[in-house]
Amino acid sequence: MIVADRSRSQRSVTTESMIYRSAAIRSSLLVRAKIDFQELWQQGYGWDQDLPTAVLQKWFSLFKEIKELNEVSFPRSLSPRQPSYSRPTLCVFADASQEAFGACAYIRWSIENKEFDVKFIAAKSRVAPLKQITIPRLELQAAVLASRLQATIKEESRFEFEKTFMITDSAIVLAWIRGKVRRFKPFVSSRVGQIQSQTDQAQWKHIPSRHNVADDVSRGITVTELSGRWESGPDFLRLPEEQWPQSELEPTQEEVDKECRKTMNVGAVVFTPSIIDGNRYSSGKKLVRVISWVFRLKKNLMAKIKQTYEPQPSQGPLNAQELEESRRYVIRQAQRSLQNRLLKNEFKMLSPFVDDEGIIRVGGRVDKAIVSYESQRPVLLPHDHSVSRLIMQDAH
Repeated sequence: MIVADRSRSQRSVTTESMIYRSAAIRSSLLVRAKIDFQELWQQGYGWDQDLPTAVLQKWFSLFKEIKELNEVSFPRSLSPRQPSYSRPTLCVFADASQEAFGACAYIRWSIENKEFDVKFIAAKSRVAPLKQITIPRLELQAAVLASRLQATIKEESRFEFEKTFMITDSAIVLAWIRGKVRRFKPFVSSRVGQIQSQTDQAQWKHIPSRHNVADDVSRGITVTELSGRWESGPDFLRLPEEQWPQSELEPTQEEVDKECRKTMNVGAVVFTPSIIDGNRYSSGKKLVRVISWVFRLKKNLMAKIKQTYEPQPSQGPLNAQELEESRRYVIRQAQRSLQNRLLKNEFKMLSPFVDDEGIIRVGGRVDKAIVSYESQRPVLLPHDHSVSRLIMQDAH
């Protein structure tokens, strides 16, 4: 039943839900409210706009369920129920769905009779961005959240952990984390860099999805489910490590490489001698202009031969696009002389890669630098080429 005098707007339901937001224990329940609230924004409802009865029924049902949390209690103490003569283990899980991603952490004690005591520590959840991204990228976001969570726990906790396990059910994310940051495109590269700065690659483990308790915080569960594995962790944490579930799932190289930068495959590249002689020109700008006129002539002649002009023959002064295309062509021609040195991996430390225009650039970890792309990823040129000399002259 809907109470007649109750406000029916987003503002009212949000205010009421915020009362229950603080406890990490409730994260797996409140993520449902976060997802529903995001859906309201996507549907265009304003803060003070009345919501449909069906939507309000759903929210009031959730509020009623949240109030049942008064009947749910988790032990406040993280100490083991029996004496433990070793330092505890920190186990952090990460998972994502299309709607949200999250992480949760447990403390694991070795107690008498070769048994283990496991207790919930904390959890974090986030709704997925409005701009749709792939599940592997969301799984990576969850891994970042897990890394931050474990760092916070270690900083704030009075316990000194003997081991830390970072657990995911995404084989693709695990392959990214164990890879080199410079291999990946900016989105993956920056996040893998964060993860590697806060955790050790060897700490990351892969398990089958059915054992990943963080699935609860990425999809949401009910109040009655809180007292299950969410409170005490998955059953395998109470087993010796050698008996933990092992996943044989391996990502395909194609799946992993989707987020990799284009790299030099010098063994498969056929180089031809450069046809440009920079010694015949007094400046790089003059060379580029000559090449531009040649390209325009070629374009117009080809159009005439095919008896079509799309949209019309190029006439008048050279435009910026023509000059830029010629500049890139000149650079590519100069880079052909790097063939032997690339084959010898002479520039390995510079992490060279080929951009979308076929130009070899210097790689490295400078994605966050507030400078232009040309400054972030400078062009790699041979020091003894006439084109390099002309470019240096123009720059000075």
